[in-house]
Amino acid sequence: MDVAALTAWEVKQDIGDDQQCAVCLCDFDDLENDPPVQFSQCGGHYFHKHCALNPGMVKGQCLRCPVCKKLYGVQTGAQPSGTMQIQHLPNACEGYPGTGTFVIDYTFPHGVQVEGMVAPGQSYSGTHRQAFLPDNEEGKQVLGLLKLAFQRGLLFAVGESITTGRRNTVVWNGVHHKTSMSGGSAAHGYPDPTYFTRVKEELAERGVE
Repeated sequence: MDVAALTAWEVKQDIGDDQQCAVCLCDFDDLENDPPVQFSQCGGHYFHKHCALNPGMVKGQCLRCPVCKKLYGVQTGAQPSGTMQIQHLPNACEGYPGTGTFVIDYTFPHGVQVEGMVAPGQSYSGTHRQAFLPDNEEGKQVLGLLKLAFQRGLLFAVGESITTGRRNTVVWNGVHHKTSMSGGSAAHGYPDPTYFTRVKEELAERGVE
């Protein structure tokens, strides 16, 4: 990966004597051979050129700044093959009277793990999950973000189920969904006043915004 092109970094020559590399925490004492660089969308922190090229900073086709967490490139995940289907109900989620509801059905058949999953070559068990969004402006916005996240393979992964303890099965991958139309947050349902804020933050952390 061309990290210089991905981050559009700028080589800096005069950053002050008190600056250190944000990765190795060492001084910039060889400006000619290993100058400090600054990523284009980051401010106030710098890296040795060789530290910025460290493979550990790169994941797939993207790089995340270890300081400000700015994402460069498009983050993708090792989500197993499956489908995302959307239906519409006239019924309202609790707390959203007068609206309908988007019903999201995720279906993953059984399969064999590939590179990037926890145990390549081993089989995994599939799953079916259902989630709900109110048919309002925020619901439509989050639905669009979830579609993009699904296309990028970020919503599910193969792992260990925290509810059943089963290993090598398809599980949620950190983006919370509402699996009930009612019952409040304790039942993973509505109403939940901060849900849209939280889920948009989780998606933004994965570069989906």
